[in-house]
Amino acid sequence: MGAIPAYRHADPGDAEAIANLMLHASGDILRFLLDELAPELCQRALMTCMVSRQDGPRSYRRCIVAQVDGVVVGVANAFPAAAIRQDASAMAPTARERWLGPLSELQDWSSLLLNSLAVNPLFRCLGIGSGLIGCVVAQARSEGFPDLTLHVWADNAPARRLYRRRGFEEIAWADIAAHPALPHEGGSFLMRRPSHDVDGRAACGPSHGRWTPIAIAPAVTPCDTTKPKTCAADLDYSVSRRETLPVIAAQRSDVAGSAASF
Repeated sequence: MGAIPAYRHADPGDAEAIANLMLHASGDILRFLLDELAPELCQRALMTCMVSRQDGPRSYRRCIVAQVDGVVVGVANAFPAAAIRQDASAMAPTARERWLGPLSELQDWSSLLLNSLAVNPLFRCLGIGSGLIGCVVAQARSEGFPDLTLHVWADNAPARRLYRRRGFEEIAWADIAAHPALPHEGGSFLMRRPSHDVDGRAACGPSHGRWTPIAIAPAVTPCDTTKPKTCAADLDYSVSRRETLPVIAAQRSDVAGSAASF
C-alpha cells in the first residue's frame, strides 16, 4: 500500500467500482427510500445504472476517482446544488422523502455540492479522502463556484473531523427525526468552505499523488430521447422522480428476476 495514489476524472469502465464505493457512503439512504418504492430492486444494480449514465448528478462524468496500482479505491461525486432545485419533482413526495425533507431543502444553492465521498476501507488513513476533497475544491473553483458544500450526519464524528481539517465549517443543521429504518440520529449538518485558498493553503488539488485534469461534464444535460433506456431503473432521489418512477413501473418485473444475480 505504499504506492502513490493517482487522481483522475472517472470513465465508463469505473462505473461498477464507483457504485460499490458510493453505496458505502449513501447506501443507507438509498435503501431507506427504496424499501418504500420498490423493495425488490437491488441497490447495487440501481447505483451502477445511475453512475453509468452520460448525464445526471451521479453520472461517472461528475465523479473523480483515486486509484492505486490501477485499482479504483476512492471516489468523490459533486454537482451544482442548484440542480436539485432546477429539476425538483412535481410529484407528491412519499412519506420517507418527506422524512428526509429537511436535509434536501437545506442547501447553499450557489455552491458545488459534494454529494458523496468514499474510500475503500483497506486504503483509509492514507490521505486519499483529503486528496479527493482537494480535487473537488479545484473543480469548484474551475467551474466558477465560490463555495463547496456537503451534508454530513451529526453522528459521523470521523467525517466531521476530516471536513473541518479541510477547511469546512458547519453553517446549518437539518433536524431529521429518528426512524427505525434509518441508521443515524441527531440530524445532519450542512458544511461549507470557499473554493479559494484557506489560511494561506492552496486549494488546488490533492496534497499528494498524481492528478490528471480534464474537462468535467455538466450536472444536467438534455436527454436523448432517440436512445432506448438500458437501465432497469434510475432512482436518483436527490434530483427527480418524474422520470424514474415510470421506468420502475414499466420494468419492475424484469428487474425482480435479474436483481438476484447481483
